[in-house]
Amino acid sequence: MQPALEQARGARVPAAALVALADLRREDGVDVLLDGEGAWVRWSEDVSGVIDRLLPVPGVEFYARRGPRWHRVGHALPNFGLPWERSAEPRPLHSVLFPAPILPMPPDPSPPDPARLTLAQDDRPRPSTALACPLAALWAWAEWQPSSRLARLRAAVADGVALVVGRPLPAVADGRRYWGDRVLAPIGSRPEPGLPSAALLRILGVGDDAIVFLEEDGAEVVPLGSFGRLTRAGLRLALAPEAPEP
Repeated sequence: MQPALEQARGARVPAAALVALADLRREDGVDVLLDGEGAWVRWSEDVSGVIDRLLPVPGVEFYARRGPRWHRVGHALPNFGLPWERSAEPRPLHSVLFPAPILPMPPDPSPPDPARLTLAQDDRPRPSTALACPLAALWAWAEWQPSSRLARLRAAVADGVALVVGRPLPAVADGRRYWGDRVLAPIGSRPEPGLPSAALLRILGVGDDAIVFLEEDGAEVVPLGSFGRLTRAGLRLALAPEAPEP
């Protein structure tokens, strides 16, 4: 009669495959004999789970004991001269399989390479929190909006460009939208390296009184005091030509 797999109490596996039994190192009753690139594993009936862990191992051979002889599972004839029948003493699994020793390494004496703050492509959907657009385009939109709608937005104007923050942002076609809170990146991109805003502000030397707009060619620091409540009157003043000097 051929022994069944559940009767197996021994196996031969490649030595590198012993890692499959790593979580059984604390169990008593699992012994190992190393044989070159192979390993012979033997376990007692009190240890469960060995077969399940070794079944996926390529090339595994299971053995069961019937009386004084070992039989390979699936074979009726006994096998003679197995390592367990010789004088070699098996070793507990924990003495064969153990984590590599921790080797302290001195720190690298060379200074780290400086990282350059750039923009990287990012296709994740982000809510828009700021808008940069021509001042004239913002006026064309704001002229038809109720004052209550404008009051929810703040804007800063310089050189014919308006920066708007708040929600919901104006529906302006020829503008550029940004995401973020204190460090703003264009929609479709992200800061690289991807550090938190607080860390990026420290790196850029920006205090609590400004926000940063990241662009492909650099960064624009805008003081928070530059932003005021968006009103049609304020836009008219910003659009009015400068009065000639007397």
